[in-house]
Amino acid sequence: PPKELEDLRSDLLGGYKCPLFPPSDADEVRSNFKNLTASETISLRHFIIWKKTGGTVIAYQLHAKLLESVTKLEIMSLYRVRALARRLTKFAPVKVSMCPRSCLAYTGKHKDLDTCPYVIPASKNQVRGVCGRSRWRVLPSGKQVPAAYFQVLSIRQKIEALYANEDTARLL
Repeated sequence: PPKELEDLRSDLLGGYKCPLFPPSDADEVRSNFKNLTASETISLRHFIIWKKTGGTVIAYQLHAKLLESVTKLEIMSLYRVRALARRLTKFAPVKVSMCPRSCLAYTGKHKDLDTCPYVIPASKNQVRGVCGRSRWRVLPSGKQVPAAYFQVLSIRQKIEALYANEDTARLL
């Protein structure tokens, strides 16, 4: 394969090496789930139902209050339960900056650019030319942040998560 393809594969894997054998049932992830408190367990179950039903933040908070009154357990805040889910699954989205016009993502050979190099094709409403939009916007504090970004779960994290379970690992 071309060197560029090999480099891309290496970047995507981030040093991950697939184990020769699937992990046993006593792996780290399972033991983490077994050591949850009752409050953490009910909070995670509440969070999963909230996510599956497309609920609003207010709905999460109101249902949490109801659950607390019935179970007499603390229901974790949305911020805390998301952090717990990320810690348990080792699954966290990566923010990738992109052109505000969605021309390209600032990754690979574009990762160090400050303006968009995409050449916009000519149309009846627009003259052909370089996009040139800035990658950054400046906050009132003076800090530079991406003007636009999207979130993605890395391929490596997906593979690791699938391989962490003995049943799904056998399917890989």
